[in-house]
Amino acid sequence: MFLLLCARKRLHQVRTAGDLTNHLHLGFLQNPFLKPVSTSTDGYPFTVSYLINSCGLSKEAAVSASKFVQFETSDKPDSVRSFLRSYGFTDTQISRIIRNRPMLLILDPEKILKPKFAFLYSIGFSPPDLAKIICFDSSILTFSLKNHIMPCYEYLKGIVRTNNNVVTVLKRLGWAFGSSHRKRMDHNIATLRDHGVPERFIISVVRTQPQSLIRPPDLFTKNVKEIKDLGFDPSKSTFARAVSLITLNRKSTMERKLDIFKKCGCLENEITSMIKKHPYCLVLSEEKIIRGMDFLMNKMGLEPSFIAKTPILLCFSLEKRMIPWYSIIQVLLSKGLINKDINVVQALKLSTKGFMEKFVIRYQKEIPQLQKIIEGHQFKTVILHMSSHPALPMDLVFKPIWFLVEEAFSSKTIERST
Repeated sequence: MFLLLCARKRLHQVRTAGDLTNHLHLGFLQNPFLKPVSTSTDGYPFTVSYLINSCGLSKEAAVSASKFVQFETSDKPDSVRSFLRSYGFTDTQISRIIRNRPMLLILDPEKILKPKFAFLYSIGFSPPDLAKIICFDSSILTFSLKNHIMPCYEYLKGIVRTNNNVVTVLKRLGWAFGSSHRKRMDHNIATLRDHGVPERFIISVVRTQPQSLIRPPDLFTKNVKEIKDLGFDPSKSTFARAVSLITLNRKSTMERKLDIFKKCGCLENEITSMIKKHPYCLVLSEEKIIRGMDFLMNKMGLEPSFIAKTPILLCFSLEKRMIPWYSIIQVLLSKGLINKDINVVQALKLSTKGFMEKFVIRYQKEIPQLQKIIEGHQFKTVILHMSSHPALPMDLVFKPIWFLVEEAFSSKTIERST
C-alpha cells in the first residue's frame, strides 16, 4: 500500500513538471520579443532575397543582416532606397550602408531620415561629402536629431564658431561624440588655456586634430608639460600642434622615431629644434623617416644637422616629389641647362606650379619629354614596383628611375638655344 501511494505521488510530479515545461515552451513561442532568429534563408526568405536581389548583398551578408531586420513586403525598404537615391547616393553606396546598418531599411524616410538630411545640409555639408561620411559611418542616421546630433553641433560651434569649422571637425571626428567626450574636450581645452595658448590656435587644433582633445585628461596634461619642458612657447602655434600630435602617438612609437633620428646622426638638441620647426615630423611613419633620411643623406649628400634645420623635406612625398624633381634637376645640370650653383633644396621646396614654371615649362623646347616625366608617366612602373617593396635600399630604387629619366633624353649634350 505504501509503495502504491509513492508511485502515484511520483506520477503526479512528472505530469505537473510536464505541464509546466509545456507552459513555459508555449509562452516562449507566444512572446513576440523572444523569437528565435534563424541563420538560414528559410528563416526570413523574403528579407534575405530582397537584400540579395535589391541591395546587392552577398548571400552570407544577407543572412547575417536578416538577423537584425525582417520585413514581409518591399514597401518600406523600397522607400528608403528611393530616398537615398534622391539625395545622390549611388547603388554601391546604398549597398554598403545597408550592409553596415540593415535596420535603416525599416525606418520612415520622411519622418526620420529627411529631417536629419535637411539639418546637415543647413549647417554646410555638401551632398557628396555627406554621402561619403554616411558610407564611412552610417551611425549618424540612427542617432536622435534632437537629443544627439543638434546638441553635438551646438557644442562644437560654441568652440570653433562657424558652421564650416563644425563640418570640418565632424568629418574627422564623426558623430559618435557623447557627453564623456565633451567632458574630456572641455578639460583638455581648459588645460591649453591655462598654459596661455591663444584661442585661435586652440580652434586650429580642434579643427585639425580633434581626436587628440578627447584623449584622457591626465595623458593630455602630461604631454602639455613635456612639450613645455622642451622649450616650446605656448604663445606659438607649434606648441598646441606638438601637444596634439604627441597625444595621438604612443610613447613607444615616439621613442622609436626619435631613435631613428639619433642613429642617423642627429643630436638631441637638433631633434628638439626640428620638432619645434615642424611638429608634423612626429606623425611620419618609421618607414618614411628611414627612407627619407636615406635619400637626403646618401643621394643628396645632406648632413643630419642640415636636415634637422629643414625638416619639411622629410614630409614631402619621395615618389611624387623628391625623387622625380631631384632627378630632373640633375639631368638639367648634366645637360648644362641650369647653373651648377643652383640651390637644389630650395628648388625642392617650391610649389608644384613654381617648379613646373622654372624647370619644366621653361625647357620644354629643349626637352619635350619633361612634361610627361613630371606627371609621373615615366616613373609609374618603377614607383609601383618600389611601393610593393618598401624595404628596397634607396640605391636600387633610385638607379632605375635615373635610368628612365636619362633614357627619355637625347644621349648627346643639349645646347640651350639663345
